Amino acid sequence: MKKLTLLLVGLATSLAFAQDGPQLTFGLLASQGDTSTMTRKIWGGHTFELGYQVTPEGYGISIRPNLGWGNLPGNQNVPDRNTLSVWGPNSYQLNFWKVGCDFIFTPFDGQALKVITGPSAHLWQVRRVDGVNPRMGEANWRAGWRLGAEYPVTKLVNVGVNYTLTEWASNRAEAKKWAGYISDNATPTGIDGVNPSKPAYFTVYASYHF
Repeated sequence: MKKLTLLLVGLATSLAFAQDGPQLTFGLLASQGDTSTMTRKIWGGHTFELGYQVTPEGYGISIRPNLGWGNLPGNQNVPDRNTLSVWGPNSYQLNFWKVGCDFIFTPFDGQALKVITGPSAHLWQVRRVDGVNPRMGEANWRAGWRLGAEYPVTKLVNVGVNYTLTEWASNRAEAKKWAGYISDNATPTGIDGVNPSKPAYFTVYASYHF
């Protein structure tokens, strides 16, 4: 029994620390916060991500720069829907490119569970579901942050979940346009989901290490 215990601890430790190098991730997205306000649905999104993990000696953490793309589809428009939302009866599809850097550490000695957190920058593309309007909103990289947990099921495959919070239409020019202001001298007021908008989403994912 003692030998078996030592073997299992050794296996868990090797899984926790033997995964440096490139990895490919596929995830399912669930809209949260202002994202669900825009898309008018929770489920149906997906994302792909490519990262490279390194573990500097003596620091106790791993670092994983990453590049990703994601899609959060919108629900079909319901013209007669009664709503007080500034988005009216319309729904919007969101696509994004992102770059980020995760910091990964093992909170419990001898355990394979990892905690992951780090900053990101998102480039959002927002379109109305009916396709009438071109891309809307800021065409700039916007700041974000994510926090999650990850567990290695084999030496090459991880599964995990994380929550990402970002920003989108947060500058004054975009706020004026979304709020319907005509004069450049108008002062936009705070409107939830528009000024500012903070898209957020959950990701459930699996990663493969090369």
